[in-house]
Amino acid sequence: MTDRNTCPKCHEYYAANNSFCGNCGQARYPSATVDQSHNQGGTNIVAGRDVTLRDEDRWDTRIRMHMDRSNQRRIWPADLVSAVSGTIAILSFFGASQLPSTFLWPLIAVAFGSTVVLYFAFAAGNDLRAHGSHVLPFGLGVLERTKDGANWLTEPVAACPLCPADKQSVMRVQRSIRGPVWVCGHTAQHEIGFDGAQLPQLIPGA
Repeated sequence: MTDRNTCPKCHEYYAANNSFCGNCGQARYPSATVDQSHNQGGTNIVAGRDVTLRDEDRWDTRIRMHMDRSNQRRIWPADLVSAVSGTIAILSFFGASQLPSTFLWPLIAVAFGSTVVLYFAFAAGNDLRAHGSHVLPFGLGVLERTKDGANWLTEPVAACPLCPADKQSVMRVQRSIRGPVWVCGHTAQHEIGFDGAQLPQLIPGA
């Protein structure tokens, strides 16, 4: 191992805080170099002092975090829920206008509830078709769609990369006014934007 306190050329000791040898002028640390010998496309750069930049990661500034799911179960497709709830709402409104007044308020309540379910199911179906995932409100979990079209209710979790190594905490997905975010369970100020496409592949039965 090279002794950084001794000049490798004349073996004299470097003066404190001196970057060059006072005897022969040898540099204490190697200067940064750029190796372009394999850089035909102009995108791969190998720099000195143990710094390596490749085309695939030189512009990648994403925070690295381990992601998984604490729970997953298959559910009805969101589009089917939309169809069923919409049908129930229509029938309830129709029944409220045709049946005796005794059934009026129960049917109105059923129609209202079905309409709310229809709204959320329709929004979820649009997100699943466009992005493959939909974050439910009130921390109820995340809807995900697999390649075969099946819908799953999952609970994504991640190790918080913003917490110190000796105080690791779990992050969970929540909705916010800025969109879905990962929120640290230990420090609520630790937030990272959530992208369902970054989750590991969902394996049924795993």
